[in-house]
Amino acid sequence: MKDKIYYYDRNGTLQLTLNEYPYYSEPRDLFDWTWGFNEQFGKINTFRRAKGTYDLLIGIAGEYSSRHNALCDIFSADVLANEPGYLLINGWKLPCYIIEAENTVVFDLSRQSRFTVRAINSTWIRENTTSYNGAPGGGSLGDDLGRDYTYEDGLMGRGYNYGYSQPESHYASIDLAGTNNGFEAIIYGPQVNPVIYLNNQPVQVNVTLTATQRLRIVSNGSVKTIEILEPNGSATDAFVYRDKENTPFLTLGQHTELTFGQVRFDFTTIERRSQPTWN
Repeated sequence: MKDKIYYYDRNGTLQLTLNEYPYYSEPRDLFDWTWGFNEQFGKINTFRRAKGTYDLLIGIAGEYSSRHNALCDIFSADVLANEPGYLLINGWKLPCYIIEAENTVVFDLSRQSRFTVRAINSTWIRENTTSYNGAPGGGSLGDDLGRDYTYEDGLMGRGYNYGYSQPESHYASIDLAGTNNGFEAIIYGPQVNPVIYLNNQPVQVNVTLTATQRLRIVSNGSVKTIEILEPNGSATDAFVYRDKENTPFLTLGQHTELTFGQVRFDFTTIERRSQPTWN
Protein backbone atom coordinates (compact mmCIF):
# COMPACT_ATOMS: atom_id res chain seq x y z
CA MET A 1 0.00 0.00 0.00
CA LYS A 2 1.41 3.35 -1.02
CA ASP A 3 1.99 6.05 1.54
CA LYS A 4 -0.68 8.71 1.36
CA ILE A 5 0.40 12.21 0.35
CA TYR A 6 -1.76 14.98 1.81
CA TYR A 7 -1.81 18.69 1.16
CA TYR A 8 -3.07 21.02 3.91
CA ASP A 9 -3.63 24.71 3.27
CA ARG A 10 -2.39 27.63 5.36
CA ASN A 11 -5.29 27.18 7.80
CA GLY A 12 -4.40 23.56 8.47
CA THR A 13 -7.43 22.31 6.52
CA LEU A 14 -7.01 19.14 4.47
CA GLN A 15 -7.49 20.03 0.82
CA LEU A 16 -6.13 17.11 -1.21
CA THR A 17 -5.08 13.48 -0.96
CA LEU A 18 -2.69 13.48 -3.88
CA ASN A 19 -2.51 9.74 -4.52
CA GLU A 20 -6.17 8.87 -4.09
CA TYR A 21 -8.78 8.93 -6.87
CA PRO A 22 -9.17 11.13 -8.89
CA TYR A 23 -5.51 12.07 -8.30
CA TYR A 24 -2.46 9.88 -8.54
CA SER A 25 1.05 10.86 -7.58
CA GLU A 26 4.53 9.55 -6.91
CA PRO A 27 6.36 10.78 -3.76
CA ARG A 28 9.88 9.59 -4.61
CA ASP A 29 11.38 13.06 -5.13
CA LEU A 30 9.98 14.18 -1.78
CA PHE A 31 12.37 11.72 -0.09
CA ASP A 32 15.46 13.27 -1.71
CA TRP A 33 17.67 15.44 0.49
CA THR A 34 20.78 17.61 0.31
CA TRP A 35 23.17 19.07 2.88
CA GLY A 36 24.86 22.35 2.10
CA PHE A 37 28.05 23.53 3.79
CA ASN A 38 30.69 26.20 3.94
CA GLU A 39 34.32 25.60 3.09
CA GLN A 40 37.21 27.60 4.53
CA PHE A 41 40.94 26.91 4.21
CA GLY A 42 40.17 23.52 2.72
CA LYS A 43 37.94 22.44 5.61
CA ILE A 44 34.19 21.79 5.38
CA ASN A 45 32.03 23.22 8.15
CA THR A 46 28.62 24.69 9.01
CA PHE A 47 26.46 21.95 7.55
CA ARG A 48 22.82 22.85 6.88
CA ARG A 49 19.86 21.26 5.14
CA ALA A 50 19.85 22.80 1.69
CA LYS A 51 17.28 21.10 -0.53
CA GLY A 52 14.86 23.88 -1.30
CA THR A 53 12.76 22.57 -4.19
CA TYR A 54 11.09 19.26 -4.99
CA ASP A 55 9.21 17.92 -8.00
CA LEU A 56 5.67 16.69 -7.39
CA LEU A 57 4.03 14.86 -10.28
CA ILE A 58 0.22 14.78 -10.13
CA GLY A 59 -1.99 12.92 -12.58
CA ILE A 60 -5.75 13.29 -12.87
CA ALA A 61 -8.24 10.54 -13.69
CA GLY A 62 -11.61 11.06 -15.29
CA GLU A 63 -12.86 14.60 -15.96
CA TYR A 64 -9.69 16.59 -15.57
CA SER A 65 -10.36 20.21 -16.59
CA SER A 66 -12.19 21.28 -13.44
CA ARG A 67 -9.68 19.41 -11.27
CA HIS A 68 -6.78 21.22 -12.92
CA ASN A 69 -8.57 24.44 -12.05
CA ALA A 70 -9.03 23.26 -8.46
CA LEU A 71 -5.32 22.46 -8.07
CA CYS A 72 -4.34 25.89 -9.36
CA ASP A 73 -6.81 27.66 -7.07
CA ILE A 74 -5.83 25.69 -3.95
CA PHE A 75 -2.08 26.10 -4.40
CA SER A 76 -2.29 29.74 -5.53
CA ALA A 77 -4.47 30.77 -2.57
CA ASP A 78 -1.63 30.08 -0.13
CA VAL A 79 0.94 31.81 -2.34
CA LEU A 80 -1.24 34.91 -2.70
CA ALA A 81 -1.86 34.95 1.06
CA ASN A 82 1.92 34.69 1.60
CA GLU A 83 1.29 31.87 4.09
CA PRO A 84 2.56 28.35 3.41
CA GLY A 85 0.54 25.19 3.38
CA TYR A 86 2.23 21.85 3.96
CA LEU A 87 2.63 18.36 2.55
CA LEU A 88 2.15 15.44 4.94
CA ILE A 89 3.63 11.93 4.55
CA ASN A 90 3.74 9.30 7.33
CA GLY A 91 3.05 11.96 9.95
CA TRP A 92 5.90 14.21 8.72
CA LYS A 93 5.05 17.60 7.27
CA LEU A 94 6.94 19.96 5.01
CA PRO A 95 5.79 23.62 5.18
CA CYS A 96 5.95 24.85 1.62
CA TYR A 97 4.51 26.77 -1.31
CA ILE A 98 3.60 25.23 -4.66
CA ILE A 99 5.14 27.79 -6.99
CA GLU A 100 5.13 26.33 -10.51
CA ALA A 101 3.24 23.92 -12.76
CA GLU A 102 4.30 22.34 -16.04
CA ASN A 103 1.54 20.52 -17.94
CA THR A 104 2.05 17.53 -20.17
CA VAL A 105 -0.27 17.42 -23.18
CA VAL A 106 -0.74 14.18 -25.15
CA PHE A 107 -3.30 13.99 -27.95
CA ASP A 108 -4.84 17.25 -26.77
CA LEU A 109 -5.38 15.77 -23.30
CA SER A 110 -3.66 17.36 -20.32
CA ARG A 111 -4.05 14.89 -17.51
CA GLN A 112 -0.67 15.29 -15.84
CA SER A 113 1.18 18.21 -14.24
CA ARG A 114 4.61 18.55 -12.68
CA PHE A 115 4.49 20.97 -9.76
CA THR A 116 7.47 22.63 -8.10
CA VAL A 117 7.40 22.54 -4.31
CA ARG A 118 9.35 25.30 -2.55
CA ALA A 119 10.14 24.31 1.03
CA ILE A 120 10.23 26.96 3.76
CA ASN A 121 13.28 25.61 5.57
CA SER A 122 14.21 22.30 3.86
CA THR A 123 13.17 20.35 6.95
CA TRP A 124 10.43 17.80 7.48
CA ILE A 125 8.90 18.03 10.94
CA ARG A 126 6.75 15.73 13.06
CA GLU A 127 4.82 16.93 16.09
CA ASN A 128 3.44 14.86 18.95
CA THR A 129 1.51 16.29 21.90
CA THR A 130 1.16 14.66 25.34
CA SER A 131 -0.84 16.09 28.25
CA TYR A 132 0.49 15.87 31.80
CA ASN A 133 -1.36 16.47 35.04
CA GLY A 134 0.86 17.02 38.05
CA ALA A 135 -1.84 16.28 40.62
CA PRO A 136 -0.93 16.57 44.33
CA GLY A 137 0.27 13.43 46.07
CA GLY A 138 2.85 12.34 43.50
CA GLY A 139 5.86 13.29 45.57
CA SER A 140 7.29 15.45 48.34
CA LEU A 141 6.55 18.85 46.84
CA GLY A 142 5.33 20.28 50.11
CA ASP A 143 8.49 19.47 52.03
CA ASP A 144 11.33 21.45 50.55
CA LEU A 145 13.72 21.11 53.47
CA GLY A 146 16.18 23.41 51.77
CA ARG A 147 17.16 20.91 49.11
CA ASP A 148 16.23 23.19 46.22
CA TYR A 149 18.39 26.14 47.16
CA THR A 150 21.90 27.22 47.89
CA TYR A 151 22.55 29.32 50.95
CA GLU A 152 23.48 32.94 50.48
CA ASP A 153 23.97 35.28 53.41
CA GLY A 154 22.84 32.44 55.69
CA LEU A 155 19.27 32.50 54.37
CA MET A 156 17.57 29.52 52.79
CA GLY A 157 15.56 30.34 49.67
CA ARG A 158 18.05 32.73 48.13
CA GLY A 159 20.21 31.72 45.22
CA TYR A 160 19.83 29.10 42.52
CA ASN A 161 16.79 26.80 42.42
CA TYR A 162 18.26 23.35 41.82
CA GLY A 163 14.86 21.66 41.69
CA TYR A 164 15.85 18.57 43.63
CA SER A 165 12.41 17.96 45.10
CA GLN A 166 10.51 18.77 41.91
CA PRO A 167 11.76 15.79 39.90
CA GLU A 168 10.68 13.44 42.70
CA SER A 169 7.04 14.23 41.96
CA HIS A 170 6.43 13.19 38.35
CA TYR A 171 8.55 11.70 35.61
CA ALA A 172 8.22 10.96 31.89
CA SER A 173 10.67 9.70 29.28
CA ILE A 174 10.79 11.15 25.75
CA ASP A 175 12.56 9.27 22.95
CA LEU A 176 12.94 10.88 19.53
CA ALA A 177 14.84 10.41 16.30
CA GLY A 178 17.82 12.67 15.80
CA THR A 179 19.03 15.64 17.82
CA ASN A 180 18.35 19.38 18.08
CA ASN A 181 14.61 18.80 18.18
CA GLY A 182 12.28 21.53 19.39
CA PHE A 183 9.29 21.70 21.73
CA GLU A 184 6.23 23.70 22.67
CA ALA A 185 4.93 23.70 26.25
CA ILE A 186 1.52 25.10 27.20
CA ILE A 187 1.15 25.44 30.97
CA TYR A 188 -2.31 25.91 32.49
CA GLY A 189 -3.06 28.26 35.36
CA PRO A 190 -3.37 28.92 38.17
CA GLN A 191 0.41 28.89 38.65
CA VAL A 192 3.10 31.05 40.19
CA ASN A 193 6.50 30.94 38.47
CA PRO A 194 5.75 27.61 36.74
CA VAL A 195 8.66 25.30 36.00
CA ILE A 196 9.28 21.94 34.36
CA TYR A 197 12.65 20.20 33.92
CA LEU A 198 14.27 18.71 30.83
CA ASN A 199 17.18 16.49 31.86
CA ASN A 200 17.13 18.36 35.18
CA GLN A 201 17.51 21.73 33.45
CA PRO A 202 14.71 24.14 34.46
CA VAL A 203 12.31 25.61 31.94
CA GLN A 204 10.85 28.41 34.05
CA VAL A 205 9.03 31.70 33.53
CA ASN A 206 8.53 34.05 36.49
CA VAL A 207 4.88 34.98 36.01
CA THR A 208 1.61 34.51 37.86
CA LEU A 209 -1.15 32.80 35.86
CA THR A 210 -4.82 32.99 36.75
CA ALA A 211 -7.08 29.96 36.45
CA THR A 212 -8.13 31.00 32.93
CA GLN A 213 -4.69 31.86 31.55
CA ARG A 214 -2.11 29.66 29.84
CA LEU A 215 1.62 30.10 29.33
CA ARG A 216 3.08 29.06 25.96
CA ILE A 217 6.83 28.45 25.61
CA VAL A 218 8.20 27.63 22.16
CA SER A 219 11.79 26.54 21.55
CA ASN A 220 11.99 25.45 17.93
CA GLY A 221 15.19 26.29 16.08
CA SER A 222 15.28 30.04 15.53
CA VAL A 223 11.77 30.42 16.96
CA LYS A 224 12.01 31.28 20.65
CA THR A 225 8.85 32.79 22.16
CA ILE A 226 7.06 33.07 25.50
CA GLU A 227 3.45 34.25 25.64
CA ILE A 228 0.57 34.41 28.07
CA LEU A 229 -2.65 33.29 26.38
CA GLU A 230 -5.99 34.74 27.43
CA PRO A 231 -9.38 32.97 27.22
CA ASN A 232 -10.41 35.22 24.29
CA GLY A 233 -7.41 34.03 22.26
CA SER A 234 -5.26 37.14 22.66
CA ALA A 235 -1.58 36.74 23.55
CA THR A 236 0.78 38.90 25.63
CA ASP A 237 4.52 38.70 25.14
CA ALA A 238 6.19 37.39 28.33
CA PHE A 239 9.72 36.90 26.98
CA VAL A 240 11.18 39.35 29.51
CA TYR A 241 9.98 37.16 32.42
CA ARG A 242 12.00 34.10 31.41
CA ASP A 243 14.57 32.61 33.77
CA LYS A 244 17.66 34.59 32.74
CA GLU A 245 20.16 32.38 34.57
CA ASN A 246 18.95 29.17 32.96
CA THR A 247 17.55 29.61 29.47
CA PRO A 248 14.20 27.89 28.85
CA PHE A 249 15.06 27.56 25.15
CA LEU A 250 16.52 24.06 25.22
CA THR A 251 16.73 21.44 22.49
CA LEU A 252 15.68 17.80 22.75
CA GLY A 253 18.02 14.94 21.93
CA GLN A 254 17.28 11.29 21.31
CA HIS A 255 16.43 10.75 24.98
CA THR A 256 15.04 13.36 27.37
CA GLU A 257 13.88 12.98 30.96
CA LEU A 258 10.90 15.24 31.69
CA THR A 259 10.25 15.93 35.37
CA PHE A 260 7.74 18.24 37.01
CA GLY A 261 5.75 18.97 40.13
CA GLN A 262 2.19 20.17 40.63
CA VAL A 263 1.69 21.68 37.21
CA ARG A 264 -0.71 20.80 34.39
CA PHE A 265 0.60 21.25 30.86
CA ASP A 266 0.68 20.01 27.27
CA PHE A 267 4.10 19.17 25.86
CA THR A 268 4.61 18.98 22.09
CA THR A 269 7.81 17.53 20.67
CA ILE A 270 8.93 18.87 17.28
CA GLU A 271 11.20 16.43 15.45
CA ARG A 272 13.23 17.35 12.38
CA ARG A 273 14.52 15.17 9.55
CA SER A 274 15.94 15.65 6.08
CA GLN A 275 13.24 13.33 4.72
CA PRO A 276 10.05 11.75 6.05
CA THR A 277 10.42 8.26 7.44
CA TRP A 278 9.67 5.48 4.94
CA ASN A 279 6.94 3.96 7.10
